Amino acid sequence: MDELIIRREEKHVVLTLNRPEFLNALNYSLIDKLKDTITSLNEDADVRCICITGNDKSFSTGIDIKERVNQIKKGSFKFYKEDPLTKSFRDLLKLIDNIEVPIIAVIKGYAVGGGLELALACDFRYAADNSKIGLTEAKVGSIPGGGGTQRLMRSIGKSLALELMFTGYLIDATQAERIGLVNKVYPINEILDKVDGIADTISKNAPLSLSFIKRAVKIGDDISLDDGLELEKILHGSIQKSKDYSEGMSAFRDKRNPNFKGD
Repeated sequence: MDELIIRREEKHVVLTLNRPEFLNALNYSLIDKLKDTITSLNEDADVRCICITGNDKSFSTGIDIKERVNQIKKGSFKFYKEDPLTKSFRDLLKLIDNIEVPIIAVIKGYAVGGGLELALACDFRYAADNSKIGLTEAKVGSIPGGGGTQRLMRSIGKSLALELMFTGYLIDATQAERIGLVNKVYPINEILDKVDGIADTISKNAPLSLSFIKRAVKIGDDISLDDGLELEKILHGSIQKSKDYSEGMSAFRDKRNPNFKGD
């Protein structure tokens, strides 16, 4: 059984985690497949948007604990060093965070621990109405290790992030939408169709515009407003020299749909 199912639409791709018997826990194999696939899709000029989802019961419950326990039994890493499985997971999240193509998390069921960290690395998130979401590491004597302490805080603010991590509470989709953790909640039997429509809308826009917007927001989040405005000015000037900009202006003038090429 394929651990990662790839469904390609005209301009967007849906990646479905497919380890249902393990609630889509992330082992070496699945992490490597995600890294290879996302890298390849990011280099494909015909791909304008990527969605990551799971099955109805679970988006992902994070790192496969059984695989980590096997590492400990084999003595394959020291406790004072970064364990190889978590390193591979962090590399995946860094890749997702840095790719130029917009990437959306589509949460159904559990998004817990590293599963929520995977969703937080994406550009934004939608949730089905059966979702249960949280960072529960404190309940097992650990802390989030895939960027959860940093990305959750940046997503919902320090106070709410600390409350969720200190308590280990799982919140439902309605609560997640209320605090801004997910953009919108949909019925579970509708969510994939809804997100397909949103991804299709994104995919019709200019690839350079999507890439430059993502770059401006991602970098701007970590610098001063003045530096962020300077960055935006540089990117705005650069994109006006592109063929896609000329095509967009011409299409608007001619009242036709633009044919963007990404250059």
